[in-house]
This record gives sequence, structure tokens and C-alpha cells, in this order.
Amino acid sequence: MSRYRHVFEPMMLGTCEVPNRLFIPALTTNMGDHNLPSSQLADYYEARARGGIGTIFMEGVRPSRSALARPPQLAGFLDDCEDAFRMCADAVHRHGARLFAQIVHVGRQGDGNCSRTPAWGASPVPWSGTGAVPHEMTHAEIRSVIDDQIKVVRMLSKAGIDGVELHVGHGHLLQQFLSPASNFRTDIYGGSEDNRMRFALELIGAVREEMGPDYPIGFRYSLHEYIDGGLTPEISIPILLKFVERLKVDFVHLSQSAYHGSVSVATLAPDMSFPDNYFRELTVKATKALREKRFAIPVLTVTRFREVAQAEQMIADGHADMVGMGRALLADPEIVNKSREGREDEVVPCTSCNQGCLGRNWTALPITCMSNPMVGKEAEWPAPAAQPAKWRKSVLVVGGGPAGLEAAHVAAERGHKVTLWEAGSRLGGQLEIAARFARRGDHKRLVDSLIARCERQGVDINLGRRATADSIRDCGADEIVFATGSRVRPTPLPGAAGILTGEAFARDFDSVGGRVAVFDTTGGYTMMAVAEQLMASGREMALITPGGSPGWCIVPYSLYGLMHRFREHAVRMHPMRKLVSFDAGDLRIADVVSGTVESAGTFDHIIVVDNNIACDEHRAWFDGVARSYRAAGDCLAPRSAIEAIFEAHEVARAI
Repeated sequence: MSRYRHVFEPMMLGTCEVPNRLFIPALTTNMGDHNLPSSQLADYYEARARGGIGTIFMEGVRPSRSALARPPQLAGFLDDCEDAFRMCADAVHRHGARLFAQIVHVGRQGDGNCSRTPAWGASPVPWSGTGAVPHEMTHAEIRSVIDDQIKVVRMLSKAGIDGVELHVGHGHLLQQFLSPASNFRTDIYGGSEDNRMRFALELIGAVREEMGPDYPIGFRYSLHEYIDGGLTPEISIPILLKFVERLKVDFVHLSQSAYHGSVSVATLAPDMSFPDNYFRELTVKATKALREKRFAIPVLTVTRFREVAQAEQMIADGHADMVGMGRALLADPEIVNKSREGREDEVVPCTSCNQGCLGRNWTALPITCMSNPMVGKEAEWPAPAAQPAKWRKSVLVVGGGPAGLEAAHVAAERGHKVTLWEAGSRLGGQLEIAARFARRGDHKRLVDSLIARCERQGVDINLGRRATADSIRDCGADEIVFATGSRVRPTPLPGAAGILTGEAFARDFDSVGGRVAVFDTTGGYTMMAVAEQLMASGREMALITPGGSPGWCIVPYSLYGLMHRFREHAVRMHPMRKLVSFDAGDLRIADVVSGTVESAGTFDHIIVVDNNIACDEHRAWFDGVARSYRAAGDCLAPRSAIEAIFEAHEVARAI
């Protein structure tokens, strides 16, 4: 406990005592049911409250029809919704934690497809090149949003929610009024700084007046938009001081960025391409300004805190009073208790890949986590040790990639005797390869964790052990799990010199010259890894793809950051093109529609990123044999590590 003297101290948020200084920030889960909290959502929150987190902020609750989002997201203005929110509050309170709710009107980010209304905004400026043009709000509509939020806060209070956070950040409606990049009004809500602040001041002030001094109320606030002409710390921090001076709020929650079709969206929940501490200086500056003005208001902050030790340092240094850990609590709901008990080596790490959380959120699917396939299935899948197998069996897992390692440790935790065969000399499969690339090294955290879990559970790991039909028949295992992964396809243009695969590039980053073309048919993260490595080493690069735009399978939160770096490095793009020939360095490509052939330039090498081929030779071994087996991951069909780990976990639960 002495190591974490600060994070485990209770404190007050207004009149509410929270048991420690760690919280989960509002993170959209898509676990709602017809815009109401579901039992699945309550189970998800309860698992994290049980794991020791002090405070949970419910994901953004929409206050009115004009803010209504997709059916899996939450609304607080529907008839008879109080009981559904009370279910979540009761689940969290059972473990001594506190449940706050975030209220958010997304403004121009809501395209109206669900509510059949126009998007609302400060000015008719879309949030991205493909975003809807918003309706410029009237004064009456501004007042209606204020009234709607008052009603929702009143309902949440009755439902047992301990307090609320009103969203003045992330490019949502109130920030759209606040920012000079999105507010071009000429009335009392536009122009001067005080006018741009007016809507937020009126709304938060009205909620406080309605609820009185005893109900905890705070606001979330972006300190930097990373948008040309937008909010910067030089603008936002003086505004923050005015807000705190004029409003009777119980806390401020500091963040950064905006939902905007630019690099800004990549900085909202930074992925592994950013260092952990990249954005923390923003909170340091803002907290210093607040303290210099002698404002004693509690400061909450969040930006990729993945270890309790990082939160402890932030609080101990006086830069914040509470620290949010969002994605880290997806990866391991028990991270708080494990850290309190000195079991940090058992923490399942967040790799900030953004694929299971933000990637699924983007497509309106319930979120999951590459590191933790149990997210959203907390009631069905408790910890493996809490769901032991009825009969202890001997289990052979063939393949030591992410699927094989997951299957092995889960089966062992459930009581089985597990042996793992890996044909190669290293564990981790394609995740281990991906971790070698620039800005992708955090994948090694997960590989190391999977290996450690197997070792703790006594899995018998055999490297350099290749399975054959005879060895499988002779092994004597009760159950066999194949997780043999996939292999790269032969490169196109057979016989042409200077063409290699991404995997070959990973084995020797110095194997290519200074001018490299990347031909990508996948639109995914392997291309991203190859490109990051080439840019980091200063090589000149061109990207050729048969698709209409690069990285079409990469979640936009990561893609916008990659595109920003493409611009910085002057990467040349050749969309809707395929390879024709590569002769003496001259690369010829063709338009995939017209067939017109053109030169892409002169290059030293081409790196081909193509879809893999499943390693499923085992299927033939069992033809006509009365013996069953199970399979998971790429040996079924090449996909991502999320699917591989989920399937492996599911298989191990079924044994």
C-alpha cells in the first residue's frame, strides 16, 4: 500500500466521497438496448467495480432527440428509463464504488440517421469531409437543450447516480460553440470569447440551480483541439479559469482533442504510436494555472494511463487529484486490486491497439478487447478459474501464436493438463513479428503477458516441435486444439527481383534500399506497421493499393494519425492501382478500372502486403478418422489477433 499512498486515498467530489483516486472515464460500449442501459452493461460495470475501481463514469447519455445516437448508445430522455439506470447504479454500489454519468449532446457529430432529424451545431460547418452539414441552432433550440439536460440530471439523481459530468469537450456541441474553428455566429453566442462561452455557462449554471448545492456536478473539457484555428492551451486555459470562477462546479475533468476529420481524432484516445505521457503536459499546465489562482477544485485527468504507478506519480506530483484509466480497465478489470496487492506482474496489459474498443465502437458493435475477450461477456464468462472444467483432460495445443497461447492458459486455468507445441523457435506468432516494427512495439506487452500466464499455469511449452499426422495420433491427448495460424502468399510478379513480403522485411529491416514502394491489398494494420518502419528509418516511400483509399480497414482513430504522418513524410499515394511489372527498378502499375498502364517511378524494392493463407493442413489428417479436434484463429481464416484470441478463449471454455 505504501507504494500507492495517494491513489488509494478517498476524497470528496462535492458531497460524494469516492473510495480512491482512480476512475473509469466515459467510454462508449454499445451495450445499450434500444438506447437504454442493459443487463450486459450493468455486468460490465459491476466487474470493474468488483475489481477495485473507485468511480465509474457512465458513457455519454444523450439528453434529447436531437442528440439521439445509435440504438446501442444511451439516452436519458426516454419514458420510464429510470429503472434501467438504477440497475447500473445498484450493480456498482454493491462493491462500494461510485457511479457518475456523463451527459453529452454530440451536436454536428450526430448525422440524424437514427432520430430522423438534422444534426445541430453552432454554425453550418460539418465535422469532416463526409460529415452532415449541421443546422445552425436558434436561441429557442439552445434553451431546449438546457431544459432537456436539466430533466435528464433530475432523472439520473432519482435513479441513484452519484453525480454528473457535463461534456464541454471532444468537439461535441458545447465545444462547437466554444471553439473559433466551429463557431462563426454573429449573435450573442458567437464572436467574442465571452459570447462563445455563453451556452456552456448558461447550461451548467441552470443545472446547478435546479439541483442545488448538494448534488455533485462537474464538466469535461478539452485543452487542445489540434485543429487549425481551433482551441489551443493559450486560449483554453484562460477560458477554463473563467469557467471555474463563474460556475459552482465540484470538479473539472481535463482532456484534449475533438471529433474532427483530421489528426485531432487520432489524439482523442491515442494509440500505441504515441508515447504514454505525450499529452499529460496539458493537464500539468492547466492544473498549475488553477492552483496559481488558488482554485482548490478537484482536477480529474485521463490520457492513456495504463499502470496504477503512472496514476500514483501524476497525483503525487500535484498535477491531478484523480486519474482515469479507461482502456486499461477493459484489458484487466482487476488491475486496481492486483496493484493494491502487489500483483502487478499478473496485470493483463492494454496495448493501445484501439481495435477492439474504438474499432468496434466506430461500427456500432459492442466493444471488446484484444487483450481481454471477456469484455461484454462478464456474466457468461467469469474468470476461467471460477468456471472449472467438469473433467480434467490432457489437452494438446498446436501453435504458439496469440490463439495458441490464449487457448493454452485458459484451458490450464480451468484445470486441464496442457501441452503446447510450437514449430518455430519463438512464441507469439504474427503479434511477435508486428512488435518488431516502429510504433507497434506495444504488441510485445500482450505476447509477454500470454506467455507468463501459460507459465504460471504450468503449461508444458515445447519450441521447435512441429506437428505431423503421426505425432498427433501418437500424442495421446484427450483434446487437440489447432492454432497453427497462417502463412504469407507468394509475391506477385514471380521472378522479378527486389520484391519481398512484409514478414521478410521484418526479419531484416536493412534489407531494402532508400526508395521503397508498398503494395497493399489488405487495407489493414500490417501495411501500417511496414509504413511506420519505413518512415521511421527515413526511407522514401510510395503506397499502391487497389482500393480507393489507403488503410480502409484501420479504425479512423488510428488512420487519421497515420495519414498525418504520411503527409509529414511526403508519402506518394497510388490508389485504385495494381502491379504490372518491376524491371530494373522501374515500377509499372495499372488503373484497376480502365487498365491503363503508367509508371509509378523508380524504386529499390517493393514490399507486398497481401492476405495470408490459412495453415490448415491438419484437416487432411483427420479425413476418415473417428477423432475430433478444435481450431481457432487464422488456421480457420486469416483475420486479426482479436478474432484469433476470442476464438481460442471460446474453444478453451468449451473443453
